[in-house]
Amino acid sequence: MLTLATVYPLVENFDIYREFATGPFAWRGAYLVPPERRRRLHLVAPEDLEAFLAPDPPSAILTGYEEDGDLERPLIDYAKAHRYRLIHLSKGSHLWVLQTVAE
Repeated sequence: MLTLATVYPLVENFDIYREFATGPFAWRGAYLVPPERRRRLHLVAPEDLEAFLAPDPPSAILTGYEEDGDLERPLIDYAKAHRYRLIHLSKGSHLWVLQTVAE
């Protein structure tokens, strides 16, 4: 699962990307680190997201937990561009589920 709110999937024993284990903290400042150094440090900046997820797209994306809506915007844009179905959860959170060909 891809999310900046990593505690929720971890509590339920879902896998997350290790590069997002710090939640929003590394994501928030990764763009300040030069691209080559980001790769070495396993940091992902918004501009890296498409290439980072290409070999292993998430089965789901969880959003709606960050007060700064712009912080999750790249995750939402990715979901919209890659066949994810939106499921509205409680309190303004959203689960984007990858649609299969049969859906």
